[in-house]
Amino acid sequence: MRGRIAGNWVEAQASIVGPDEFARAMPLLNRKYWPWKGILDLLMKFRPGDRPGDRRIVIGIVPGNGAVGGD
Repeated sequence: MRGRIAGNWVEAQASIVGPDEFARAMPLLNRKYWPWKGILDLLMKFRPGDRPGDRRIVIGIVPGNGAVGGD
């Protein structure tokens, strides 16, 4: 991991989002990480077969009620 911590730790809850949130998140990620995510999406279309573990997920993080903490 690169970079510097920008602030204090915040407790949060993380979970894999459902299909509706996934559909909403993908265009936002495409816009934020353009053109790199578009290139990777294109390359994924040329991969042969459907392999276990190839399923894409989006992890939603909500501040509060989490188990992460520290200084």
